[in-house]
Amino acid sequence: MIAELQRLLAGDPRFGFAVVPFRNAMYNPRGEPMRPDSELPVPGGGYDLLTMFSVVTHMTPEDAFAVFSILRRHAADQSRLVFSAFIDPDQAADRVDSEPGRPLLRAFYRKDFLEGIVARAGWRIERYGRPIPGVIQHHFVCSPGDGAA
Repeated sequence: MIAELQRLLAGDPRFGFAVVPFRNAMYNPRGEPMRPDSELPVPGGGYDLLTMFSVVTHMTPEDAFAVFSILRRHAADQSRLVFSAFIDPDQAADRVDSEPGRPLLRAFYRKDFLEGIVARAGWRIERYGRPIPGVIQHHFVCSPGDGAA
């Protein structure tokens, strides 16, 4: 999908693609740790729309906080962050791997726990949507909050 987008958007200065070096037990176990003050290999600040689909699904709570914090620094004053996540309102734990033998394959979060992570990173949740089968998981639309992490 990324290769096709790179082909279709080649030469359009509004779009760019970058690889991040961050560690993830499933996708990049030898990468560097992601921290709230980590830098992205893109021009800083002022983005109107930031999206993450099926990203938080593969993250630990610490990495989720880090990525929300990083994106907050890149947000314009009136920007929106749209992201998806698996939410299980009935689970007792804050976060559960759906397949314990395959960590980060599909992480389910308790809604209030994930909302706390988002708020601590400097975002305000404007809308929460339930899954649309075949289209998107649970999803959130956020705006910059008063304080950043």
